[in-house]
Amino acid sequence: MRVIKGMDALGYDPNASVENLGSQKSITIGVIVPDIDINVFTFTDFIKGVERASQMYNFNILICAASNNIDKEMKYLELLRTHTVDAMILLHPTIKNDKIIQLNDEGYHVVVVGSVIEHACIPCCITNNLEFSQRVVTHFAEQGHREIAFINGSLSTSESMDRLEGYIQGLKVNRLPFYPELIEHGDYNEEKGYQAFIRLINKTPRPTAIYTANDEMALGVYKACKELGLRIPEDISVMGVDDNRIGRYIEPPLSSVKPPNTELGYLAAEMIMCLVNKKDINNRIVTIESTMLFRKSSMKFV
Repeated sequence: MRVIKGMDALGYDPNASVENLGSQKSITIGVIVPDIDINVFTFTDFIKGVERASQMYNFNILICAASNNIDKEMKYLELLRTHTVDAMILLHPTIKNDKIIQLNDEGYHVVVVGSVIEHACIPCCITNNLEFSQRVVTHFAEQGHREIAFINGSLSTSESMDRLEGYIQGLKVNRLPFYPELIEHGDYNEEKGYQAFIRLINKTPRPTAIYTANDEMALGVYKACKELGLRIPEDISVMGVDDNRIGRYIEPPLSSVKPPNTELGYLAAEMIMCLVNKKDINNRIVTIESTMLFRKSSMKFV
């Protein structure tokens, strides 16, 4: 299991923590998540991982939905200063890194998921966004595509920037032309993914493959293709990210990248318990690989 590898990377003995629980006060861990409505499956799986860890380490969870709002995130972080929570997990935070560093320097326990904070004492767990984005482009290239478009999410997150960089590197590695006009932004939601595709399909060169930074936006592409009479994958190939359950059952089934959300949640909780119990963390930054799932929506183009 990838979680066990993550535990090994931390150099943390869970049994030692469990043995000490009897003498500790009840611990509450806050989890700040962005927009639950958009990526409900992603966040459900992530919280599932945190919840599994809570059963092992006997801590309470307080979920804080920030709705991609910086002011809300800052408000929830104040729960550390008021001692409402003992530590905080930040999933894809939008606040500036210096605010997170300030909390750490004040002695509060924070773990970041989805991005890396350049600070020796702030643990971070991520997936390989750059690498798997490059692999998506390579997959399309192997199917015969040359004009590959990318619908990104929000440029306010390092996750989006990494996926964009991976897309560009994928074009370079496969010696494919880079057209800046074939990059659009869909803010991680279906309707804006739909609008982004409508803009892309009317551009020159016209793309034959679309990589969307999440499956929600890919569903918007499907909707637009149906309205325009475009066949997937005969006229346009599509691949997303998240392995949204809906994507498995639409026709044709959506190719996707499955991030290790449950494992990341579990690992983040382990990191938090290391901090709370003053245990050393051997590796401050831990990467867990995502899984490529190729289905009919990205079948051969030639």
